[in-house]
Amino acid sequence: MSEALFLLLKQRKSRDDTKQQPPGPPAWPVFGNIFDLGAIPHQTLYKLKEKYGPVIWLKLGYTNTLVIQSAETAAGLFKNHDLAFSDRKVLLVFTAHNYHQGSQALGWYIDEDVAEAQAQGESGKIKVAHYLFLMTFNLIGNLVLSRDLLNPRSKDGHEFYDAMNNVMKWAGTPTVAEFLNFLKWLDPQGIMRNMVQDMGQTMRIVEKFVKERTGEWKPGRKKTNDFLDALLEHVGGEKDGPDVISDQNRLIIILGIGRDPDSWEDPMSLKPERFLGSNIEYRGQNFESIPFGSGRRICVGMLLAHRVVLLGLASLLHCFDWELGSNYAPETIDMNERMGLTVQKLKPLKAKPKQIGRMINVK
Repeated sequence: MSEALFLLLKQRKSRDDTKQQPPGPPAWPVFGNIFDLGAIPHQTLYKLKEKYGPVIWLKLGYTNTLVIQSAETAAGLFKNHDLAFSDRKVLLVFTAHNYHQGSQALGWYIDEDVAEAQAQGESGKIKVAHYLFLMTFNLIGNLVLSRDLLNPRSKDGHEFYDAMNNVMKWAGTPTVAEFLNFLKWLDPQGIMRNMVQDMGQTMRIVEKFVKERTGEWKPGRKKTNDFLDALLEHVGGEKDGPDVISDQNRLIIILGIGRDPDSWEDPMSLKPERFLGSNIEYRGQNFESIPFGSGRRICVGMLLAHRVVLLGLASLLHCFDWELGSNYAPETIDMNERMGLTVQKLKPLKAKPKQIGRMINVK
């Protein structure tokens, strides 16, 4: 899967900026190259690399856009221009409920759920992504609030999962109003309206948990030493300054490096063994692999993500054998993608778990 990093930056209007533009497809008046992106923009842009090279210039509405698709050019950007490109534009959809003003950017119930489904005559297959999401959210809940937040069998658990899935979808869906400011009030694709609804649903669920804790919090009480305790103690104290955020329009997209034959041998084949004995790592210094970005804007959740991925994968493999069912084989799994804040499978993977290990509650 290609790594993608989106950095929205300032627009320079001087003539000098347009004299040495990289190559790119011709643009339509007003709309520019918006209609050239297709339903899966990262795949479309990767195909354009064959014609225009690893650095491509696009015009998306009023937004000048630079697409970087090689490790060498990505390294040049971060090493030589990191400070100039360290601001970040707030996407239009993230202004819903003033989310941008406060944002930084599994309890294992699988066995019980499968047994319950089989008792009701169902196949026992589950959506793997659903449980991985709940695992991640409950781990974060323990860091912030010292408690699991969602049970996959609860109404809140399903509503939060569905709403957050939609938030990820709307956040990653290209919107014409993002690039043509005069259309913001019209919201022609309805993305902002949908985002307000779904983000509001997630915020109501989370707010309920926070209110429970703040209602219990009193100075001098026994501390849980979680993140919410730290925030409550910080209230009234010195506040940190605002993040550096741009409201202007220049876009740099870094993608396709994971598919670059100059960086990887046979990049379109799944070969995990290629990393055995390799010195390439993902912490932003080897530009052949930058899933968390690099430089001043590297993802602040990188270390947490590292632990969560290892924990989730180890739990799935240690505690369960997995079956796809008689009608499916690994070769026939639908690998089509859909857009979102991260790329996701168009059809979620469903598999049947059979417990082989003993789940241990470490609380």
